[in-house]
Amino acid sequence: MKIRGARLRVTVCAVLATLGTGTALRGQAPELRATKTVPIAGMGPVALLNDVKCDANGDLYFRVMPPNNPDPLRAPVVEVSPSGKRKAVFSLASVTDNPAVQKGDIADFAVTQFGEVVLLVSTRASKGGKGKNYLVDFNDDGSYGDLTKLPSDLWPLKFVMFPDSESLISGMMMGQGGEAGRASLAVFDAQGRFAKEVEVASFKKLSWSGGSFDGAATAIKPLSLGLAVLGDDGDAYLLPRTAKPSVMVIAPSGSVVRTISLDVPGPGFKAGALRVAGGMLAVKFYRHGPGKGSPDVNVYQVYDSSSGKLLAAYGTPPEFGTALGCFSPPDSFSFLSQRAGQEVLVHASPH
Repeated sequence: MKIRGARLRVTVCAVLATLGTGTALRGQAPELRATKTVPIAGMGPVALLNDVKCDANGDLYFRVMPPNNPDPLRAPVVEVSPSGKRKAVFSLASVTDNPAVQKGDIADFAVTQFGEVVLLVSTRASKGGKGKNYLVDFNDDGSYGDLTKLPSDLWPLKFVMFPDSESLISGMMMGQGGEAGRASLAVFDAQGRFAKEVEVASFKKLSWSGGSFDGAATAIKPLSLGLAVLGDDGDAYLLPRTAKPSVMVIAPSGSVVRTISLDVPGPGFKAGALRVAGGMLAVKFYRHGPGKGSPDVNVYQVYDSSSGKLLAAYGTPPEFGTALGCFSPPDSFSFLSQRAGQEVLVHASPH
């Protein structure tokens, strides 16, 4: 696959999901305040799938649960500008030359440095056969671009597209005859061929035997529940779901450049989203509320992406809604929210 991009743009956005108010345990975190609220044209309240993602222009990309759709795994990606304009829809329905891909399941999607959308798609196995995996590339207007086939013994879960069309994919490699398998974090070249396994000692323990789906799902949890994004430096940043959160920085060559240990807000907090921009990591941490129906506690922490030093922490008011759209260093954010039956975009900062 060859990613088409005219130029590299300067500001990179971050995507963090938010579920309620946030309070830093080291004291009251400064609360973000709305600076501008704009309606999203033609969009009522929506249920989101996957993470919200951003490009360098501040456009948001997200998957919406279609009304009366029995198969949300095929829900398309919608692009919305910072002013609330719907710009494009990226749907498998446009892949008219491959009916199997049209009916495939979208495991994840990525937005490249150049604002292009790529879907990670798996087709369903026919009786006695194997499903197939593809990266589906789209043009800026939402029209279908091209298709890259991935190995069929891969069960892909999440991915990042590097600037030169290599991809970092986390998932599971199925064993011969379904008898055994292992967790996989690997780089694939622009033609979808395996290039290099990323050497991470803790992942070598993530294996199972006997072809057990339950065993596979348990083994892969650190990756399947983890976070993976592309930094504006061209490296991938991976935050597995582990007890002590740390971010691995992975180069397109598959080498681990560095590992960054994160200072968390306090006991019980889990990482919910990660983005990288302008030499900073922005991480959303959340902790479930104390009782049934009580809101989650959310804290958004900003770190130096080289040293891991904690630079700032912010809380959010509940009216900011369900998902943060973009992060622009040092402290500008935008959120997807709802007002009177209308989906809106809230721009915010602590000032």
